[in-house]
Parts: sequence; structure tokens; C-alpha cells
Amino acid sequence: MRLLVTVIVPSFNQGRFIGSTLDSILQQDYPQLECIVVDGGSTDETLAIIQQYQDSRLSWVSERDKGQSDALNKGLRRASGEIITYLNSDDLLLPGAVAFAAAYFEAHPEVDLLYGDGYYVDAEDKRLGAFKSAPFDLDLCVLNGQDLAQPGTFWRRTVTDKIGLFDVGFHYRMDFDYWLRAALAGFQLQYVPGERAVYRLHRESKTVSQRATFVTDWEAIITRLFERDDLPAHLLRLKEEAFNVITWWKTKNLWFEKNYTEARPVLRRFLHDHKRGRQMLAATMLFDSYFHTPLTTLISSVLRRTTGVEIFR
Repeated sequence: MRLLVTVIVPSFNQGRFIGSTLDSILQQDYPQLECIVVDGGSTDETLAIIQQYQDSRLSWVSERDKGQSDALNKGLRRASGEIITYLNSDDLLLPGAVAFAAAYFEAHPEVDLLYGDGYYVDAEDKRLGAFKSAPFDLDLCVLNGQDLAQPGTFWRRTVTDKIGLFDVGFHYRMDFDYWLRAALAGFQLQYVPGERAVYRLHRESKTVSQRATFVTDWEAIITRLFERDDLPAHLLRLKEEAFNVITWWKTKNLWFEKNYTEARPVLRRFLHDHKRGRQMLAATMLFDSYFHTPLTTLISSVLRRTTGVEIFR
């Protein structure tokens, strides 16, 4: 018997894209599927588009909510599937993604959460480049260095049964909080290479429009993590570096915003950092904050093209 897969679609005023999102779900070559749209009370054409679909696998609700995490939790409470995923209302699943996930879970009962790769598109569906995930490493996750793409991530219902719902206090990093909680609960997170989802970048998307505010969620996640009294020793040893990463992230955001007055004192501290790459970048950023050269941007661009490394991480 095939596993039932639930796809939850949190939505708010994405009428421009939601039709493509729903098509990418409902046109999957896997019959045991339900799609639940949880709309936050959209005032654009979203509801009119949803109502055009006459498909028994699709259900929807539209009402005010407390944000994306709240919408996801409403979807989780309604979900009937043994396998669950969520797809933002401007992203896409690639053909065969659901069938692949269901087959993988059936063949690998030891795996609890499955994720892979995909690519970015803009508002006009132009491909911008690939996003690559990587095998799960709990230490890297704590240090904000884990590549794990949310679109195309599927998990067993047993994960939700044990760790509960998404934290409604988080609006930007709720996904990584969930993955981290799953890993700490002993579930196996499995990376299987292959493009199975599309991540849309546009001016209104949270990844683009709220880049600096992601750090607020992450700081809260890490602070709560190290308040636990059951952390293994290898994670406890990461505490200082985990908060260094947060400080570095905040400082980069200040620099990007050209708030050099606040950024410079912290950049000077990082001139003595134990990580050579961060030390060198702090030096170029500090130099550019006074002389406004393109040095930092050029170094970042060259390294990204030649090594694939994003030095602003």
C-alpha cells in the first residue's frame, strides 16, 4: 500500500505565483497525495485562483493567522499523510519529487527526514542557479553552516508526533529550528542528491526582503539550545563559536546596511579571530567601510565563482 503524502502550502497574498505552485503539486505522478492550502486571509486574487481547482485532493482554509509557523501548524493538524512536506506558495515541486520521496521512505525505514537539491528562479521563472544541500552534520547545523534546503524536504508523521508543531515565535528560521529539534530527538535526517524543488526569489519573498531579520530567530534558537541540560559534550564545546557566528552575522548585516559606525568596533575584534577567513574578510570590510572600494565584493565574487564558497556566511 502506498504511503499518503501531505503537502501543506502556507499562503498570503501570493496570487501571482500560487497557481504555478498548486500545479506543481497536483500534477505530480503520485496518486496518494493531499494538498492543504492554509491561507492567512489574502486580499489579492489568491482565493479566486484556488477556487478554480476542482480536485478532491485539494482542500483549503483562509483566515487570519499569526504568521507562517501558525499556518504550518494548522496544516499539520489537518494532515492525514504518513509523509509530510510543506511548500511555500511561490515555490515549486519538480516532477517526480513526491513519488521519489514516498519510494525512498518505503525502501529506507530507518530514515525519518529526507531532503535534496534544487534551483532558484526569479519572478519570471528564469533559472538563476542551483542550490545544493549537504549530508546532515549536527555540529554544522548549530554553527549555521548546514546546507539543507527547505523546498523538497519530506518527513515522517512520526517526527511531528514526537517533537510537536512549529514554534510560532519564529517567522524566518522555523524550518531549521524544526530540523534541529528532530535531530536532537534522535531522528535520522538523510540527504539524497538530486533536484526536486524550485526556490523562487523575488522582491517580496522573505529570503530577499527580510535577510537581516533572520538572525533574530537564529539567536533565539541557539540561546534556547544551550539552555538545555541534556546536550552532548560535543555540542557544549561549540557554544562560544555558535555565538561568535551570530555576532559575525549581525556585523555583516550592519556592514551591508552601511551602518559602519556600529560595525567597525566589532570588525576590529574579528581582526584577531581564530578563523583565518573571517579575520581576512573583517579586514577588507573594515578597509572598505572607510575608503568605499569594491575590494570585499570582488573577493567574495571571485571565491564564489572559483570555489563555490560563500565567504559572507
